[in-house]
Amino acid sequence: MKLRILFSSLALLLIPFSMEAATISPATLDLQASKGETVSSTFTVINTSASEQKYYLDTLGFQPRDESGVPQFLDKDKSSAFTKWIQFSNDQVTVPARSKVEVPFQILVPSDVGAGNQEVAITVSSAPSDVVATNGAIIEAKTAMLVFLTIKGDTIKQAGLLDFVDAIRQQVRSELVGTFSYRIQNQGNVYAIPVGTIQMKDLFGRILQKADANSSGGRILPNSTRKFEVSVGTKQNGFIDQIKNQMQMIAVGPITSELSIDLGDGFKAIHAQTTFWYIPYQLIGTILIAFLLLLLLYKSFSKKH
Repeated sequence: MKLRILFSSLALLLIPFSMEAATISPATLDLQASKGETVSSTFTVINTSASEQKYYLDTLGFQPRDESGVPQFLDKDKSSAFTKWIQFSNDQVTVPARSKVEVPFQILVPSDVGAGNQEVAITVSSAPSDVVATNGAIIEAKTAMLVFLTIKGDTIKQAGLLDFVDAIRQQVRSELVGTFSYRIQNQGNVYAIPVGTIQMKDLFGRILQKADANSSGGRILPNSTRKFEVSVGTKQNGFIDQIKNQMQMIAVGPITSELSIDLGDGFKAIHAQTTFWYIPYQLIGTILIAFLLLLLLYKSFSKKH
């Protein structure tokens, strides 16, 4: 037994030099099923190397690492039962050089499972799972596709906004820019994908700046909180560029930054706002100086004539 582990470890050390990690398409997969149903789907394994490669298929559970939404993959013993619902016709696939192979799989949904979301990662590795387990150095050779399965039934769609913050804490600004963050807590049993905007409006309701509130399409998993960061407007570096930008805006006074989010059917829409004062002092100063110069020229011209 010890000899077998030794050979496995030696083989594992050689793998990174002779094998390449695969690419999986798509990166995420959304499926729906009823209780007791069998769902069939496929994904594509792509080999970008110059030689034929053999890849091994497996499943792992995952959860959000933190409020950034980055997935944290779990050990087998900590993964959910969903990892055992997935079946492959073959747990390994051979892909020719610079080619791709479509891999079918099935999800056998139990009849006694509750409604809501289930998440799992289908992994593709250049080494079998039992060999990988003997040496953690190869873990980066795994490539994962995230599978989100929605089981139909009495789903709970409930979420709340925890905060909406403008990281630029200057209450008076000469540029219409902002770095905003907002945190949404998903209190239901299905994931939510925020869709909406952050808009900057002047006193008359004119939209001066606008940005997508979730340009990456990030989702909030059930019973988790996710933080989103959004930059609105572009900071101008040069004095001339600042004046040009201020002339385009033609605004002064209080600016309202509005967050408007739609989380999908069944969820309540989310709205929040914060304010700051916009005073384009570069433009105002330039106009005043130009006016004074014109006034001086006028007086000088009047004295001569």
